[in-house]
Amino acid sequence: MIDLKNLCKFNKIAIAIHTRPDGDAIGSSSALKLGFSQLGKEVDLLCDCCVPEKLRFLSGVGEYKKTADVKYDLVVFCDCGDESRIGAIKLDLKGSKVAIIDHHATSENSGDYNMIYPNVSSASEIVLEILEANGLEITGDMANLLYAGLMTDTGNFCHTNVTAKTFEHAAKLVSYGANPNLLSRRVFKLLEGNKYKLVGSALQSVRLFDDGKVAYIYISKDMLEKTGCNVSETEGIIDFALSIEGVQIAAVMTDGVKSGSYKISLRSIDGIDVSRAAATVGGGGHKQASGCMLFGEYYEA
Repeated sequence: MIDLKNLCKFNKIAIAIHTRPDGDAIGSSSALKLGFSQLGKEVDLLCDCCVPEKLRFLSGVGEYKKTADVKYDLVVFCDCGDESRIGAIKLDLKGSKVAIIDHHATSENSGDYNMIYPNVSSASEIVLEILEANGLEITGDMANLLYAGLMTDTGNFCHTNVTAKTFEHAAKLVSYGANPNLLSRRVFKLLEGNKYKLVGSALQSVRLFDDGKVAYIYISKDMLEKTGCNVSETEGIIDFALSIEGVQIAAVMTDGVKSGSYKISLRSIDGIDVSRAAATVGGGGHKQASGCMLFGEYYEA
């Protein structure tokens, strides 16, 4: 367990999360920043994308910088294994110490301080244990952030990564002030803005392969523009594909910011390991929830 108090010698700290952040990346990093702040540390949150619209209601969500324009004493990679997962952000790590807080099986112990637990459902669970182990106060805002992270990475407690410990952590967060009813409605049940239009368009693009075992969705820039949505609002659409009867693997390909770049999201059921496929092209993640980037011509991708 990383002892945050032993890191007090580091005054300028950055917490970097993966590109196209989800609830776990946002929740765990924002709560961790609040924890460091209790120790009087100066902390920057780094992410090359905006906070997804559906998570902006959370009190305590930090301001994320898209550029690292200063030198940091300590860089924490939270919910990602290393610098390769943070997208367009450029970090000068020379002379900096590196801490890794992650739960992806593809992460390696490449930091100076490593907390990588593939059997834990979310980085938010790890951050909760760090905060508790160091006797820091977990406020209601921090509890909501961590509960949102735990809830999203478990698919509202429906994925196979849920364990008895997951529920114990969820119960603790409720005791600290998390509001499960509010969080579940806002994150999973509420289609804000024009997302309902995007969902409709995306589902019209569904194609089935391998006798209906594989479902594929393509979300183009044109689709986003016509529905008035942004890339962050594609989060969760893959679950609609995986909910089709008979489907065991779902894949969503979304146009990237740069022409000829594509974000691939993969989900599976019944223990099928999609992280192996993602790893062959430089991606990674969990056995049943992984992703990668592909480049080139659409049909080749």
